[in-house]
Amino acid sequence: MEQGLVPQHLLEQEVSHALLQELGLELRVNEQQPLLAALAMLIEQLLARDYEKLVYFLYRVDVSETKIRALLEQAAGENTPALLARAIVDRLQEKVLSRKQYIMQADPEAGELL
Repeated sequence: MEQGLVPQHLLEQEVSHALLQELGLELRVNEQQPLLAALAMLIEQLLARDYEKLVYFLYRVDVSETKIRALLEQAAGENTPALLARAIVDRLQEKVLSRKQYIMQADPEAGELL
């Protein structure tokens, strides 16, 4: 899915909100550390210190277990945190788009506000 479909600031809000709500973690995104880099760094810390918390977060964000396994097999020593970060962002982007579609179907004028 193309990243340009959902504005970057909306993705950042969605990821930050999910992290805060589900794990009580704050994501620091800025010009020097964009969304994917910040999320990958956090995932790297969770892989090293609290794998169960990472698995719980992936479950709560609704990244499928099948997708996670495929990514980990495909990674084979590559940058696993970056691959998982991309999967999370893609899933949250799907949720944002789905929500927007639903709102627009219910009230076409409301879609202009998003």
